[in-house]
Amino acid sequence: HYVGNRDQLIIKLTDNLIDRFRNSTAEMIESLGNHDRVGALITALMSGQMDQSANSVMIFEHLVMVSSKMDTVREQIAGWTTEFLNVIEQELVRAFPGAKGHSEVAYGIVSIYYNSVSLAPLRLPDARKPEKAARRLLLSLEQH
Repeated sequence: HYVGNRDQLIIKLTDNLIDRFRNSTAEMIESLGNHDRVGALITALMSGQMDQSANSVMIFEHLVMVSSKMDTVREQIAGWTTEFLNVIEQELVRAFPGAKGHSEVAYGIVSIYYNSVSLAPLRLPDARKPEKAARRLLLSLEQH
């Protein structure tokens, strides 16, 4: 009623969700401190410290599906995803300046993060597996 039509409602929902994700990411980055920022980043992402509930991620996933039919939503989601990947990559570059593969490792970490949040309601055994997997990816940067 207040936004006009269904498409405008979806665009507004996407805007609001991305704003929440952006704010949550900024708060997380600010909280990392100066010692072992990447370790703190992995812990924050994989332990649920970042304020992105499973419901928010599920809405995000549905918006990703909608984006195949709505260019504006696709651009919003792709823009946010690129921004989030860049934030993670910048932290990796800062921690491992001489390494190669920052972009790929950032992609892997973000993929593990979203998958772990999506699966969290299942309460699978060994809840630390996503964090362990992300830390294993970091080893590829440490070895260079």
